[in-house]
Amino acid sequence: MQAIEPPRIQVLSNDEPDDPSVITKKLFARSVWHIVHSEFADADRELHRLLYHLAESYRHQQIDSSTYTEQRGRICSELASVNLILGNYSQAEALIKQTVQDCVHSGLDITDAVIVELSLKLALIYERLGRLEECAIGFRYCIGTQERKLASGSVTDPEQLANEKALLGMSYNYFSQFLYTQNELTSALEYARKALSVALDLYPATHPNCIHIESDVVAMLTDLNQLDEARSALKHLLARYEDKSGSARPVTLGQSKPETADENLANEEIRCQLLLQFVLIEIKSGDLTNAKRRYTEAETVCNKLPITPDLQTRMQKTKRACHL
Repeated sequence: MQAIEPPRIQVLSNDEPDDPSVITKKLFARSVWHIVHSEFADADRELHRLLYHLAESYRHQQIDSSTYTEQRGRICSELASVNLILGNYSQAEALIKQTVQDCVHSGLDITDAVIVELSLKLALIYERLGRLEECAIGFRYCIGTQERKLASGSVTDPEQLANEKALLGMSYNYFSQFLYTQNELTSALEYARKALSVALDLYPATHPNCIHIESDVVAMLTDLNQLDEARSALKHLLARYEDKSGSARPVTLGQSKPETADENLANEEIRCQLLLQFVLIEIKSGDLTNAKRRYTEAETVCNKLPITPDLQTRMQKTKRACHL
């Protein structure tokens, strides 16, 4: 099978110079192609090549300062994301700060969703670098900015409103995960519930975002030994997920289409993970019989799935930890 290659950049003769905007689009398309195909080192190289092209275009007065600043900001943002994936955290930090500076210089308000999203990314970088106080400040800035913006009623466009809410929910969720790693379980649970409330406002209850956040809520309740509440929440979640992953039914007018084979496999894998959460709850409550029953259910589901190392490892880890 012939390998798929990124889009080529045609090199024109000196007497037929390519338009700078055309080269910019082609270079950016190549960069995105590498990102989509998880070729992040190549994407990093192409984006740096694009930055050089922009600088040269500006130096030769082929583009104005506004275009240069705006496009450089977008490229730096992509570079920051790539470097975050590559683990080049200091480089990613510098790129995000440069992007924020470019955005502000181009007239963007500091409360704009673009700035908030960049600030959220910066907080994640601070977490990776172990700069935890700066990380917490960053998360709180994003949350506070979005809460005030939504409370002001200034956002009226339905699509923009949904996007602003989604950004707030994302900020809640990341902050909750950060607090959880710092063993601040009560606060982590508070923000996870806020994230879940936003998710349920935006998506159906069976949407993956809702399922994953609610699963996090159950895990936090379990760690806090609020076992009755954890068990009740997990029962509702599992019942909803079992409805979602049930056998295919005929499609009638107004109903959604049956799920694909890949979707069914993904649903069953998450169902298995939820059953493993039940095992931990029952072990904590001292009910070994129910713990074994739930583990057997999880094992039955898992055995029907293709080999997935992560899930198999989690199954074995749960079995050893619970002495089953």
